[in-house]
Amino acid sequence: IFKAPSLATMIFMQNLFDFSDSYSLSEEATLIFAGRLSLANNGGFASIRTRRTDLDLQNGDRVCVRVRGDGRTYSLNLYTQRQLTAFSYRATIATKQSEWMEFTVPLKDFVATSFGQAIRGARQVDPAEVTALGFTLSDQSEGPFKLEVDWISFKETERYSAFTFQSRPYERIAARELCVQ
Repeated sequence: IFKAPSLATMIFMQNLFDFSDSYSLSEEATLIFAGRLSLANNGGFASIRTRRTDLDLQNGDRVCVRVRGDGRTYSLNLYTQRQLTAFSYRATIATKQSEWMEFTVPLKDFVATSFGQAIRGARQVDPAEVTALGFTLSDQSEGPFKLEVDWISFKETERYSAFTFQSRPYERIAARELCVQ
């Protein structure tokens, strides 16, 4: 049983994510994305993303996350090398209040968006172009929010990627189903 954050996990997360007042690590080494959503000054959204890195994704891969939410709906985002304004590929994850949930989203199910709106006729995400991932809250509901991320992984059809953020060890027997290495 994992009882304290590992220094390696904390350093990894601090190096991978850009931290501000809305992002931190818990004592259990989970990523906390929290704050207060404001509608002032054309607000209404909050987001966090990784720094750009080679994620080594391929066709058929799936993004897997384990999160504990607040009952709000978040977007799981993929960012590419293309420099387009407010562009990402998104998939929706609807959380339940204080409940750990696992989501597995095939790359083919991510939708191209700009400013949160689907782009009609856009091509599917090219796995080789994905260089970052993140979460966005953009439900236009003012008030506090909190999304806790236990792990993020990529599950492939026939191979496992080297990229995994995992705050707690899981039994190897369940690894394939839980998307954990």
